[in-house]
Amino acid sequence: MNNSSFGSSDTIVVPARTRQFSLRRAWRFPAGVIALLVVAELVLRTPALIQALPIRTHYHEPGVVRRVEALERLLAETGSVDILFVGSSVVRCNIQPLDFDRALNGRDLR
Repeated sequence: MNNSSFGSSDTIVVPARTRQFSLRRAWRFPAGVIALLVVAELVLRTPALIQALPIRTHYHEPGVVRRVEALERLLAETGSVDILFVGSSVVRCNIQPLDFDRALNGRDLR
């Protein structure tokens, strides 16, 4: 063996020190993840950013998302909804709320 490539035979090899588990260091990662998530959630809920982002598409049709957002705003403003028509495009296209109100106001509801 060539001593020049591996060093002198007088070299003492010291094993690397192993790290031991410490609670002082263990809490940093979960706390950092939680802090990152809280900051991201707060930033994503700012009204200016909500308006700037594209509309959500998890309902396969942007119109559904708009109606859900309108319902959420109405619930936030008034706290309740008297009547909610839910259904397919048949319900959306064939029920006219103003006509329903007129028909309802003309009847005695006791």
